[in-house]
Amino acid sequence: PRRAWVVVEQGHLVEKSVRDIDVGTLILVKAGEIIPLDGVVVEGRSYLNLVYLTGESAPAPKKSGDEVPAGANNLDGTLTIRVLRNSRDST
Repeated sequence: PRRAWVVVEQGHLVEKSVRDIDVGTLILVKAGEIIPLDGVVVEGRSYLNLVYLTGESAPAPKKSGDEVPAGANNLDGTLTIRVLRNSRDST
């Protein structure tokens, strides 16, 4: 993805280019969306499809504290993710 939903003051969302998102920023990834940047889940739980990254098509469960790679397909839940790597360094 080229854009992501950034969580700002009081939980509001602002859409930004992934190139403009810094490490440490909170982003929201809804069900059916592709994770735009490498990060760690801070809220929510979901299953991710990592087939494009690993070749494995079995859904992988993710919850608070788990790292998630850019390019994974978020299958069924909403995740709030703290960005660990900017767009130049993400998966």
